[in-house]
Amino acid sequence: MKKTIPLLIITILSLSSIWAGEILDVQNLKIGSAYVVSRRTPLMPEVNPSDPLSAAEKMKNIPAGGAFKISGIEMKNGNPWYKVAAIGVDNKPIGQGYINSGALLGQDLKSFKN
Repeated sequence: MKKTIPLLIITILSLSSIWAGEILDVQNLKIGSAYVVSRRTPLMPEVNPSDPLSAAEKMKNIPAGGAFKISGIEMKNGNPWYKVAAIGVDNKPIGQGYINSGALLGQDLKSFKN
């Protein structure tokens, strides 16, 4: 029993450091990078719409397992909005638009490899 507890603690600490190394800072994603989303993610047509209701009607969703590639970044209220081109799980285009970095919080983003 005495040897089991330290081994368990070492195992947990090792796994924690591996997981921590994989966490992305969604506030600092880079232009040119591409990611696969782990849950449905809103794709907005613009960052500052003059008609928010119309923009909400034009909103699309990237499904879990879909991907996006960043082509630009705009700031709104101190938070980045990523200009992206998005594809679905089937690799068919969803469209271009903007993803609020807040919509990426808590997601398990994976690098997208073509």
